[in-house]
Amino acid sequence: MQSLSAEERSRALALPKKTEVIERQRLAVRYHVEDFQAGDRPRRFLEAFAAILKHTNYRLALDHYVRVSAKCARCSVQCQVYLATREPRDIPCYRSELLLSVYRRHFTVSGALRGRVLGDIGLTDEKIQEMADSYYNCTACWRCHFECPMGIDHGLITHLGR
Repeated sequence: MQSLSAEERSRALALPKKTEVIERQRLAVRYHVEDFQAGDRPRRFLEAFAAILKHTNYRLALDHYVRVSAKCARCSVQCQVYLATREPRDIPCYRSELLLSVYRRHFTVSGALRGRVLGDIGLTDEKIQEMADSYYNCTACWRCHFECPMGIDHGLITHLGR
């Protein structure tokens, strides 16, 4: 078996993305596939989310989850990511609430009215970054779904958020 030269080894271990792209995405772990301007992210996310809601039946599930939303954190007992990190942002119901709050604010009548009355600007780049950090740390194993007393499918919500 032939060993690699130092140059071949450095090329093989080099990151596939440019350093400025990694810095712009601001993730220590690089899971993102798309590379686009950060200022455009909220609009693009909302357009993609609206298209998903229009062409699938996920809206019915999200309407139900918004109404019965539980934040008891019972699901954290089964979440191997939370058990490993003990970070509050890795609790499945917290992760689900990130997307449900965007749905409430931008895709319900009460959220649109509340946003206008209170002057809420809505989805920001920081919120999208927080969602990306949270959703891509999840393994989507669906163990939390079986522990949730309200039947909220946190794995489905994670899948939608990704």
